[in-house]
Amino acid sequence: MVPVLLRKQRNVAYRMGDTGTALVMNLEPVFTIVMAVFLFGEAFGATQWLGAALVVLAIVGVTLAGRKA
Repeated sequence: MVPVLLRKQRNVAYRMGDTGTALVMNLEPVFTIVMAVFLFGEAFGATQWLGAALVVLAIVGVTLAGRKA
């Protein structure tokens, strides 16, 4: 099962290109925090949520800057 998922992930990353893949991979920590809160009931403070918001804002900023260039 794992080799199949890794192959699919590689194919999707290839189609997205370098920039798209980098942007999605930078969202992994944010997805991890959200899943930990909803699936495991973990408690996160304001600092963790601020960090997640900064990551998302940085990705949005890079994406918008790339469209203007």
